[in-house]
Parts: sequence; C-alpha cells; structure tokens
Amino acid sequence: MMKVLNVLQGVGQCQDFRDKAVSKSMIYDVVQAGLWASFPREVMNLEFVVVRDKKILAAIAEQCPRQSWLAKVPCIIVIINDSKQAETLYGDSGKLYATQSVGAAMQSMLMRLHDLGLAGYWVRSFNDKAVSRIVKTDKFVEALLVLGYPKKKVSLEEPNIQSEKIMS
Repeated sequence: MMKVLNVLQGVGQCQDFRDKAVSKSMIYDVVQAGLWASFPREVMNLEFVVVRDKKILAAIAEQCPRQSWLAKVPCIIVIINDSKQAETLYGDSGKLYATQSVGAAMQSMLMRLHDLGLAGYWVRSFNDKAVSRIVKTDKFVEALLVLGYPKKKVSLEEPNIQSEKIMS
C-alpha cells in the first residue's frame, strides 16, 4: 500500500510523454478520482471533457502561450467549472468554493495518474474563452489536465519552505 506522502512526492509535472494512447478505462479512473474530491455542500460544479483527437489537441495547444508541446500530447481533460449552483447557495463566496473544488479535483486526479503509472501536467495558462469554443461549451473552462505515459520518471522537487513559516 502506498503512503500518501510518497504519492504526493511522485506527482510531478510532466511535459514529455511517450507516443502511446491512454485507455478509456484509465481515463475514466482519473475522472472518477476528480469526482471523489471535496465539493461545497456536495454541489457538483465540475464537468470533464476528454480530448484525444489530434486536431482538437492542436487547436487547444494554440490557445496555450509558450506551450506548443501540448499539440503532441495523447490526451487532455478539460475541466469546466459551472459555479452557478454554488453561487446560488453561497452568494459571492460560491464562486470561490467552486474554484477551490477544481483544485481539489485536480490534485486527486494527479494522484490517481501517479497510481496508474501515468503522469500529468496542470495547464494554468490558456485562453479560456477560446478553449470553451473549441470544446463547444458556453461554461467556464477552469483548467486543463494533460495526461499520458511519461518518457522518464517524474517527481516533485523538495519544497523550499522553512519549517518556522509553517509552525508559526
């Protein structure tokens, strides 16, 4: 059984993937991990669009500044944040809670990727409106998760945080 800290240490950002398709069942497992994340009062505000078509991947890559390598990845999961229900329940704070659930889902998905022997990359810089048009949604695209088989082992660098800042 893996210890959580060991999994977290293995969840690095990968930009170099093998040219090998990821099975639908593995992608489903990754999305399931995102669905197990914490949501505000059980409000499911996320939608996931799986993109494996090379032309659509290339179109998305064009909307990601200085990240042309994305055109060659095997799969991107587009994470859509439909915060309306959370905003109805919590007012202005609902949008923040919905965004926080995206981060929780992303971390869960990255951990599941590691568990499956895959790697991922959390794309944060992209033209959200253009990506929304590409995947044919009128809702807000909050994040992109690239996934695939890494060419080499991926791990995070040791965080540079002084313990006195954590324990103060």
